[in-house]
Amino acid sequence: MLVSEWAATCPRCGTDVSAAPVAEGVREADVAAPRRGRRWRVPAIVAVAVAVGAAAALGAATGGPSRPRASPATVLDSLPYASTVGRYLPPSREQGDGVVVPVTLLDGRRFELAFPASLAVIASLGVAVEDSITVGAANPVVLRVIATRATVAQVFGSAHPRRSYAGPEGGRVLVFDGPPGSSTSYLVFRFGPWLLSVLDAGDHPGRPRTPASLTDQQWAAVASAIDGSVDGDGFLVLRTRTPAAVAAPGTSGSTVVFGAGATVDDPQLDIEDGYCGRPGSDTAARRWFPAQGGAGVAWCDPTTGLHVDATGTYPFVEAVTSGLSMPPVYSPVPRP
Repeated sequence: MLVSEWAATCPRCGTDVSAAPVAEGVREADVAAPRRGRRWRVPAIVAVAVAVGAAAALGAATGGPSRPRASPATVLDSLPYASTVGRYLPPSREQGDGVVVPVTLLDGRRFELAFPASLAVIASLGVAVEDSITVGAANPVVLRVIATRATVAQVFGSAHPRRSYAGPEGGRVLVFDGPPGSSTSYLVFRFGPWLLSVLDAGDHPGRPRTPASLTDQQWAAVASAIDGSVDGDGFLVLRTRTPAAVAAPGTSGSTVVFGAGATVDDPQLDIEDGYCGRPGSDTAARRWFPAQGGAGVAWCDPTTGLHVDATGTYPFVEAVTSGLSMPPVYSPVPRP
């Protein structure tokens, strides 16, 4: 939800939408019931404090001069997405002596992770989902997208949006600016329980670094070109139209991360697209490598073509090496 103070401090944000979702792209009936929370693994957010002067209240009570109430901060104070914010715990099922966890990428591709009971910790790790979106056909701009089950306030603190645009289903899509000195802007959607942020870092190969690489007209086009729904396993699936498109399979786009890596020996499992089938890339052989707090193992899954990377303590990595598999239920073609 949006805080009502934003309506007064953001003239171009339209009407006060404090009681409405950011951009509701799915019907309530389409949304799977939210499950247990999850943690996010990227840099922690330092919430921006909103100053409410105690002297103002005292002055009003005593008849003395009052001071104006401070507005919400215009930008973030640090990078968003705390490690404890918005992680999703997908459903799991017992199968024989093991556990199976389904996963859906933002482009709709599906796969499953199967592992023995000794790796049951994987089923209790929250999931983070990322991908890339291209904007434009000629000389396209590539933007990173992050999906969490956080609220706007959990991610962006008391910062208020610089402006908003019309989104799918008549909702509003918000634009937040990054912390001071940052060139990143965030275009923020709400699809059911999922919060989707499109990151424009203002830093693209062959282009000058600017506060934002997209113009207001392009932002508006992207805001209306991205829609989403929640599948039966509770994952967000995106639908796009020109000028936006989800990165093609086989490119460095789709990423699913199990675990927050809050400490060096915490278990973490990354499933990533775009890192297999290239010169020097991993193969189906499970390659060990040193990692802080223990060890790591990486390989390319021959069924899905996705790259698997696990780090943690030696017992965890040993169990992943011998016991983790991805059954042949992979759906390579995005579902409508």
